[in-house]
Amino acid sequence: MITPVVVARPYAKAVFALAKQESQLDSWDEALAFYAQVIQDKATQGFLGHPKCLPGVAIDFLSGLAPAGAPVSVKNFFRVLAHFDRLLLIPEIAAQFHELRLREEQTVAVKLIVAKPLSDAFLKSFQDALQRKHNQRVLLTSEVRESLIGGAIVEIGDSVVDGSIRGRLSRLSESFI
Repeated sequence: MITPVVVARPYAKAVFALAKQESQLDSWDEALAFYAQVIQDKATQGFLGHPKCLPGVAIDFLSGLAPAGAPVSVKNFFRVLAHFDRLLLIPEIAAQFHELRLREEQTVAVKLIVAKPLSDAFLKSFQDALQRKHNQRVLLTSEVRESLIGGAIVEIGDSVVDGSIRGRLSRLSESFI
């Protein structure tokens, strides 16, 4: 069975090439992220996935929600997706587009999950250290998750380093089983 990731890939690559050609990587990335949130809503999925929802109606609906600064060619992209019944793939297309953009800009996305909020100074020094280590620009986001108890989880691309106390306790308990 073909997964949404595989089906979305050629669309993401095509729209990335278009956005790059038009020098609109930022606006396309923002527009796709916006529409990814819209599509992830259960009511929107029900509407767009309904057999009686014609492609023209779906395109008009989505075009009417267009955020300010969205490229004009977004509507044409929706026509292609609607024609092939792929509108519900927009969240996956948006994620893949974003990854392509990060690669193009030699940027790595890093998510730091911690038990307690960290100071801006610490986050800046952590970001600087990662930039030196990876020799790339680092786009750092942080999230507070109190259930970790202490320590941190670092997600870099597909890699996850779990240095949290909860993670350590979990691994310790599994070793006794």
